[in-house]
Amino acid sequence: MFLLALPPAWAQTTFGTVVGAVTDATSAVIPQAQVTLTSLGTSEKRSATTDAGGDYQFVNVLPGNYRIDVEKEGFKHFAREPVVVEVQQSTRIDVSMVLGQVTQTVEVTAQTPLLQTTTGDLGQVIAQRQVNELPLNGRNPMNLVALAPSVVPQGQSQGNPVGQNPFGYSNYQIGGAITNQGAQYLDGVPLNNSYINELSLIPTQDSLQEFKVQTNNLPAEWGRFAGGVINFTTKSGSNQLHGTAYEYLRNTHLNARDFFIADRGAFHQNQYGGNVGGPVYIPHAYDGRDKTFFFFSYEGFRQRIGQTFLESVPTLAMKKGDFTDVSDIYDPLTTTLNPDGRTYHRDQFVASADASSPNYNAACTNAAGCLNMIPTARFNPTSVVFRNQFVDPNTGNASTPISNYVASSSGGGNNDEVVARVDQNVSSKQHLYGRYSRWTNLNFPIDPFKNGVCQDRCTETFTTHNAVVDDVYNFSPTTIMDLRLSWGRLAYDRIPADVGIDLSQFGSAWAALNNQVVLRDLPIPCMNGGPDSQLGNVFCSQGAGSVIVARDDTPRIAGSLIKIKGPHTLQFGGEFRVDHHNYLQTNTPVGMFDFNSDFTSSDPVNKNGGSAFASFLLGYGTDANQGYVNPVASQQIYPALYAQDQFKATSKLTLNLGIRWEQNGPYSERFNRISYLAPNMATNLPQPPCVSLTSSVSPPDLASAFGASQICLPALKGELGLVATPGRPQRYSQDKPWKQFSPHLGFAYQWNPKTVIRGGYGLFWISNAVEFDEAPNTDGVNSFGTPWLTSVDGGKTPCVNPTPTGCVGGATFNFSNPFPNGITKPPGRDLALYQSLQYGQGPFALLPTNPYAYYQQWNLDVQRELPDGTLVDLAYAATKGTHLPDFSQQLNALPDKYLSLGSHLQATVPNPFFGLINNGTGLAAQNTTLQQLLVPYPQYTGYSIGAAGAFSSIYHSMQLKVEKRM
Repeated sequence: MFLLALPPAWAQTTFGTVVGAVTDATSAVIPQAQVTLTSLGTSEKRSATTDAGGDYQFVNVLPGNYRIDVEKEGFKHFAREPVVVEVQQSTRIDVSMVLGQVTQTVEVTAQTPLLQTTTGDLGQVIAQRQVNELPLNGRNPMNLVALAPSVVPQGQSQGNPVGQNPFGYSNYQIGGAITNQGAQYLDGVPLNNSYINELSLIPTQDSLQEFKVQTNNLPAEWGRFAGGVINFTTKSGSNQLHGTAYEYLRNTHLNARDFFIADRGAFHQNQYGGNVGGPVYIPHAYDGRDKTFFFFSYEGFRQRIGQTFLESVPTLAMKKGDFTDVSDIYDPLTTTLNPDGRTYHRDQFVASADASSPNYNAACTNAAGCLNMIPTARFNPTSVVFRNQFVDPNTGNASTPISNYVASSSGGGNNDEVVARVDQNVSSKQHLYGRYSRWTNLNFPIDPFKNGVCQDRCTETFTTHNAVVDDVYNFSPTTIMDLRLSWGRLAYDRIPADVGIDLSQFGSAWAALNNQVVLRDLPIPCMNGGPDSQLGNVFCSQGAGSVIVARDDTPRIAGSLIKIKGPHTLQFGGEFRVDHHNYLQTNTPVGMFDFNSDFTSSDPVNKNGGSAFASFLLGYGTDANQGYVNPVASQQIYPALYAQDQFKATSKLTLNLGIRWEQNGPYSERFNRISYLAPNMATNLPQPPCVSLTSSVSPPDLASAFGASQICLPALKGELGLVATPGRPQRYSQDKPWKQFSPHLGFAYQWNPKTVIRGGYGLFWISNAVEFDEAPNTDGVNSFGTPWLTSVDGGKTPCVNPTPTGCVGGATFNFSNPFPNGITKPPGRDLALYQSLQYGQGPFALLPTNPYAYYQQWNLDVQRELPDGTLVDLAYAATKGTHLPDFSQQLNALPDKYLSLGSHLQATVPNPFFGLINNGTGLAAQNTTLQQLLVPYPQYTGYSIGAAGAFSSIYHSMQLKVEKRM
């Protein structure tokens, strides 16, 4: 049914091509000569006959070493070996026949020509010898990608993947395009997941035959990438049994000491494995020589690295509330307005040595009182419990909370990869192979405080399965079909050690959250601003509370039909791929709570003095990021079709003409939990009343500066909608692209036997999953953060009873009870709830008309073959990006006409949304700022298009490559 419904495809092949012309000594062409291509490893034979122009061609040839034999009555038998066939390369072997008897043989042993005479794309083959012999720290073959011109490695892409961020495995910029958005294939199977193009598997060095990095103007068989493609091919068995075993050991005693470091740091690394390949042979049962071959490899990697950390922790005095040596600290509950009407006054904290005093602190030994010391009774109960998570200083100045804790911790991890492949020569017309790879990667966390709080990411485990079955069938020497079925799966888990803790240890209000949060984990305090702003950096890292559970599946079908007809090599192609993305991630399941020095500074306007840790001890924060997420089950469907003609226009000129259609389909979600942005839709929020600018809360000169005594908001617009509703019947937030056609043009002109001029142009559509927020797991209907209301007067006083009054619900919103109204769960398919939760916040979602991104590439290349197997390649290559996505595009910016109001924009005015917005955000308070009422969507603090295609790029390069074959 596939062959009937979809034109067969030459899709993402890992094969090479052998072409050439057969002539006599006078350069006259010889038609109807018999040409045979024989694998030196497996003895598999393929035959072809030269056409009227003396040309022959072998396509879909597995990379490896071959022998070419040519016979024609009246001429001596011609034989040449080795003929090296490389992945995605065209090898040209021209034959000059000598008059004589066919029983006589002319043997030729010469290097395979380096010139590319049939294609106009740019790239670099990394051959098996380079893969095996070039030094690789960690034996990661992805690092060899940088040998190709215009490939630039980015962060966390080098070395062994143990301990690296998984989104950095393929973090290369290719051909001037977006980083980390190239495509990687193993035996024609995609290795990239749909979620921001994450690489799911890195092949082992010893399992690879070779690979090719293609960087500009790829043929029409390639799509859904930015910049280039990396095409790996695995080894296969041969008639000879071969095997290797190895172990690479590094440890502390064997390593050299750094010149500038007194001691060698703890380091243990062990990389070991082996491989074996040959014919399948079962004594007295089956002899698979020339027919059935196997290849198996295994590699293990173990690494443990000792690391020394220098962190900042609170001093012992600070933990007791004594900030004498740190900063002047002030009581935010004593905030009063100064006579100038602009600045404020706060009383400095003074603790008492009298145990009967409400200001008592046992650390105070001065009968007259201790300045800059917080009374113990003012300590927040939750802060008292959590301060024990901070270890005590063990180095540095005992009175300074900077770089005062040093410790060592061990990191590293394990890798294991198995590759198994079987090749079967079914007949002289059919070759079948299957491969299965399994890769497991375990990353151990770094725990500098020895309390289970990770720095960066906690324990991560990855398990990847990747399998393919490929069938090549030669109907005739000029008609070849290839059908490929593949499947890949990635299981990715990141689980902190403290997941599942009992939150009641932080107080009774926290106990009520045990069954409300998506996962029970540590609440995370972050210190920002003031002399102790470095405190808590370990807690604020991604690892402290980040949880990921992901299961991605990628089934795929692709095929190929090639028809050689005269000077035309016609290719018709396509593929059908389904990406299942099942994902849950929350970095703050219980909450990340920000504390800065503002609440303990002398003046909330000028902000002199203060301490973030003092604010933490009091429980007075400034903001929080609490995330409840739904696990999502999203899907992308990717179909593609193409047609291409490699046309040998003359004996010197070859043209490559192609057209591709594809559909980088938008995400859908199993339960239709996807929203979209509707900027022109009337809001469901009631129209608010006009606002007086002469109110007592506003500066007296505000009305005159603004030029009016009141503001009446225009009819509110700007809403959020749901897919699969009458407003949008489709199941996806972005319109499907039906016109993603891309032309591909290339040429190769052989100026003389040693010089080729090549060039071309191509257009390439990239995946619509470049940015995080294009996936449903980041959609507002699937994730929501309950706000922590810390102040109702712009941070002048904290929201705590009995002073001031006016907190929503009259409740206490300090650190011991941050969410008195409970945790709000994502709305899912409840549209009214979703809209009401977003009022007063800064929502972003995809716009249905968001354009899809694409690149255009072009190049002009000159290759010259020099003596002694040397090739000089000089190329001009360019890439132009259009509609490239940004993370978001803000639609709620203040119009330029109001910028002249200057400082009046921050003036306090009555809030017209008070009583209309009741979700605990800043717009639920009685007052707001003038600027908030002047933005296009005043009911939101922000209103953004997710992944808006607002960017463009241009890249020009001159690339010089000199290659000498050894």
